[in-house]
Amino acid sequence: RHPGLRIATMEGSFEVLAAALRAGDVDFILGALRPPEYASDLHGEPLAGDELAIVCRHGHPWGKRRRIPRRDLALARWVLSRSNTPNRTLFERALAQRGLPPPNVVVETSDLAVLRGVLLNSDLLTAISPRQLSYELAAGLLSLLPIPLGETRRVIGITRRTDSVESPGAKILMEE
Repeated sequence: RHPGLRIATMEGSFEVLAAALRAGDVDFILGALRPPEYASDLHGEPLAGDELAIVCRHGHPWGKRRRIPRRDLALARWVLSRSNTPNRTLFERALAQRGLPPPNVVVETSDLAVLRGVLLNSDLLTAISPRQLSYELAAGLLSLLPIPLGETRRVIGITRRTDSVESPGAKILMEE
């Protein structure tokens, strides 16, 4: 609808992106919202709810199981985001609530291309929002394991500077 609009994206931790937002280097952040008390100079607009799921490659030995015993989950090997990231913290908390030890993380990455490659070519598991791997899941390349992680529910939205006036291009993109 807007063929002349040019978009540049930036990936990073919320802290790095928030610094770029405050400096005016980015117009907004799309991702998990932080609580209002996180920063008075930032405002979050909710868009959707989300929760983590456990994902494996198609053909994974656990892919056809209807139930994954806790002892098996405790022995699993993982590709996860780096320590202290929101996803990793939520997942580790979910495991602890089930009385399980921290995950045996073999690969740490927040790069979706690396994550996809590792998942598609190994028996490692990941905990991630299924929305981030929707194409691979829809194509049957990856599968969700039957382990609900409702306690990882969070709100995804747009974060902006409280006092900001968005550029016309940013406004169009946010409206979409």
